[in-house]
Amino acid sequence: MRIYYYFYFYYFYNYYYYYYYYYYYYYYLLYYYYYYFYYYYYYYYYYYYYYYYYYYYYYYYYHYHNHHHHHHHHHHHHHHHPPPPPPTTTTQTPPPPPPPPPPPPAAAATTTTTTITTTTTT
Repeated sequence: MRIYYYFYFYYFYNYYYYYYYYYYYYYYLLYYYYYYFYYYYYYYYYYYYYYYYYYYYYYYYYHYHNHHHHHHHHHHHHHHHPPPPPPTTTTQTPPPPPPPPPPPPAAAATTTTTTITTTTTT
């Protein structure tokens, strides 16, 4: 009877461990996808920064070109204003996302059920 209770406890412990591992696995998957979107946002942010500086360069070049070649035109032409600065977020690169853990052992629940059937005979 003592062995039976021991195996019963072991069976439920294994079952809880199995579900805990499943929860841990999905949590890590969510964490992994969150980091993937974080990286996507960062790439978009750097792309926006590059576009912003390119636009700035183009704006100043155009301004310089207008002031040096059209001096006889002294009418106040409305020149384009530079675009608003990009969002001030940290320029630090985000840490790499952790690799997703291996899938939970599916054999854990099946192997323990066989131990239950063998212990019920005692």
